Amino acid sequence: MKPACFFDVDGTLYAHPFHEVSQETIDALHALKEQDYFLALNSSRSQAELAHLPRSLMHVGFDAYVLDGGASIYDQTMHLRSAFPIDAHIVSRIASYCETHQICWRYSSAFGSYWGNSWITSYMKQAYWQLYFMHMEVKPWQGESVYNIMIESHAPSLAVDCMATVFPGCMELRAKHVDKWLAIQHFSDLSPILCFGDGDNDVCMLEKADIGIAMANASPACKQAANVICGSVHDTGIATFVKEHLK
Repeated sequence: MKPACFFDVDGTLYAHPFHEVSQETIDALHALKEQDYFLALNSSRSQAELAHLPRSLMHVGFDAYVLDGGASIYDQTMHLRSAFPIDAHIVSRIASYCETHQICWRYSSAFGSYWGNSWITSYMKQAYWQLYFMHMEVKPWQGESVYNIMIESHAPSLAVDCMATVFPGCMELRAKHVDKWLAIQHFSDLSPILCFGDGDNDVCMLEKADIGIAMANASPACKQAANVICGSVHDTGIATFVKEHLK
C-alpha cells in the first residue's frame, strides 16, 4: 500500500487574491514525492481550466488528476483514463432550458470548456477570468460527452437526476452519484488516503478519507467534515501540516 494525498486546488493549494501557490507549499509537495506519496489534484476545474495554473505547481509531478468534480480522471501524462459524463438527455434538457430562459451556462468536455449559449453575463464572464484567466468561446452543445456544468441558476428542476453543488450565484452539476470521493475509489492500493479541501464540494472526500484536512479558510461544512483543520491557504497551511505531521 502506498500513502496518498488528494488536493483540491482553488482555496486549498492556490490562493486567488495573488494567483499563486506559495514556494513553501511547492517544497512540501516535492518532499511528499520524495517520501513516495501518491499525489493527485482533485478539483472541479476541467482539463482546460488547468492551463494557467503556476508552472511550479504543474511541474510537481502529480500521479493523477481528478477533474470536473470527480467526473474525469487523467493520468500523470494528462491522458483521460476514466470519465463519468452527464446523461445526454439531461444535458439536452439543460441546454434547451437555458436558451429559452436566457440563462448563462458553461460545460466541459474532453475537448475543452465552453459557454453553451450567448447569454453570457458579466458576473459569469468576470468569475471565469478571475478564477482561471480564461476567455471561453461560445460553442452550443452538439452531443459530445459533458462532464461538468456550471449554470447561473439555482432552479431545482435543472438539478434533477444530477449531483449538484450550490454556490452563490450559480450551481455546479455532475452526473448522478459522481463526486470527488467516487473518483478516488477508482485508485487501488492506496492507504492511508489524506484529502485536503476548503469548499462544500470537498465535504464528501473529507468525510470518507482516512484523514480529512480542511483549510482554516474552509466553509463551515467542510470544517465540520474534517478530522483536522490546518492553516489557511494564505498562511502556507499545507506546508506547515506536512512539516508537522507527514515528515
